[in-house]
Amino acid sequence: MSHKLYWGDSHLNLHSRDKERFEDAFQAARGHLDFLPLAYYPMDYYHTDEGLRVESWHNRPNFLEEWECIKQLCKQYHEPGCFVPFVGYEWGGNRTRWGDHNVYYFDEDNLLDDADDIDDLYANLRKTRALAIPHHVGYSTTQRAKDWDHFDPNLSPFVEIFSNHGLSETPINRWPQPNYAMGPWTNGSTVMDALARGLRVGIICSGDSHNAFGGVYGSGLMGVWADELTRESLWEAFLSRRVYGVTGDRMVLDYRVNGACMGSEIQSNGGPVKATISADCPQEIDRIELIRNNRVFRTWSHQDGLLPSDADPVRCRIRIEPGWGPTVSYGYKAHEKKWVGGLSISEGEISVLQGCWTDFGNSISQESDQSVQFQTLTRGIRNQPSQAFMVEVRAPRSATIRFDADPFDVSFSVEEALGRTQLWADLEGIKAITEEQFGLKHDEIENPDVFFHNAYKLRICQAATEPEFTAEVDFEDPNPPEGRNWYYARISQMNGQMGWTSPVWVDV
Repeated sequence: MSHKLYWGDSHLNLHSRDKERFEDAFQAARGHLDFLPLAYYPMDYYHTDEGLRVESWHNRPNFLEEWECIKQLCKQYHEPGCFVPFVGYEWGGNRTRWGDHNVYYFDEDNLLDDADDIDDLYANLRKTRALAIPHHVGYSTTQRAKDWDHFDPNLSPFVEIFSNHGLSETPINRWPQPNYAMGPWTNGSTVMDALARGLRVGIICSGDSHNAFGGVYGSGLMGVWADELTRESLWEAFLSRRVYGVTGDRMVLDYRVNGACMGSEIQSNGGPVKATISADCPQEIDRIELIRNNRVFRTWSHQDGLLPSDADPVRCRIRIEPGWGPTVSYGYKAHEKKWVGGLSISEGEISVLQGCWTDFGNSISQESDQSVQFQTLTRGIRNQPSQAFMVEVRAPRSATIRFDADPFDVSFSVEEALGRTQLWADLEGIKAITEEQFGLKHDEIENPDVFFHNAYKLRICQAATEPEFTAEVDFEDPNPPEGRNWYYARISQMNGQMGWTSPVWVDV
């Protein structure tokens, strides 16, 4: 593919309560994303009716003031070739009836639209360069989910299949549904429902995170194949549906059908249809599925007879994960731990692959061919205990990798990293913290579990070799049905991370 791949989070929520962090959000996003169509969320304004908590509806004066602030920040941080933001908002009209939509404008000279009905919103958006992307489409139609009877492909070239709300490909899927109040998932508004109607919508994932941090790992990212990192080029790619989504790991996916790239509409006068996918993933691939007309048509298992590379030197990828530590559920005071250090290799090369950040205060940089520097911030929270990053290594198996960030200074060989996941725990450190806070020595505590449970830990995940994280797969449909057919690919890694390409439509 001649285009370049760029990464963004198309749904960073900025709330009124986040006003003091608006600029922090732009700074953090610029550090690890290529573009940011952010979604200002003005409706996060609650009032009470006789004690009942009710979310706001329509504009208020402070919303317009915050909208102007966000527009100015978009202008300030717009740097073609480096970082490209788009101003946008989560539509605040009658979203109960018509479903939530994220509205994005090509430039900043636009209003915070107060239309009540979706058709009025569409009419207003057609007067400028704008998109209206359906969000969390798996819920019940007329109850905050998309009504596909009201759809404009020019304004909605793609749809969110995955976000902080979970997976809305189809009601029955392999991901849990986090927002039970709005659920459960049902048919009528899902991505497959849209495709079954013959609608031509691309597929993305995006965060919808509510901590003002864009690109939260595990909440969804959008990959875009564009000519260059400019608004004009990205917008052209949006409208062409050269987009795809991943849950967190940045899989490089080049997907084509009869030579046409993802998002295309092509004609066939008969004969077989050939779908090809090239996958270069951060971690070991489990399987690749080809979906034809909403059914799994072919499955390729990466585990079928696959052996890790025995090459020496070897190319491999490793996930580095520091964190954990004292937790309040055990009675410890809240602890915030800043990890500042480096990862180096004795020979060969080591390079940054991806930061898997979930909050502010994290960064990683390439210092030389043999070293990277990082800073991460962990808080010992049970559901988000660590931060992580991934590196690629090209080195002899005998080369030594060193992790150095207080309290750990550990070394291991590339061969050891290929063989198993390794774990270190700072037991002496937590014993000292326990004695300082509670006045208890370690031999005065009946059950020593408390120390390991609350120790700072470092996990070096088992490395994946090149044959395990790359794949070139051809699928063939020898007798495609007459009429309109759609084909898209679904990719799963062994660590549970997933990706979906936009479909290619083939009219036979």
